[in-house]
Amino acid sequence: MTRHLPPPRKPVDMIGKRYGRLEVLQYSHSSGNKRRYLCRCDCGTAKIIAGIDLRTGGTISCGCRQLEIYAALRTATRSKEVPHAVV
Repeated sequence: MTRHLPPPRKPVDMIGKRYGRLEVLQYSHSSGNKRRYLCRCDCGTAKIIAGIDLRTGGTISCGCRQLEIYAALRTATRSKEVPHAVV
């Protein structure tokens, strides 16, 4: 008995689209079953990111957004002098 696999899905054309702070510049390569794309963040950093992470919202920046959130939390906890604050 021969097992038939479904045909591979066509790649999603993501070039030129924006996902959060990232703009997709070009296809980079495939790793396992994930297609990876070269993206440029609004801050200017270029990074290779899996297409599925872009489409599902799992990655929306190069990491600069997380740094901004941490900086804002540090500032907020210092100004309020909250005891036992997790920074």
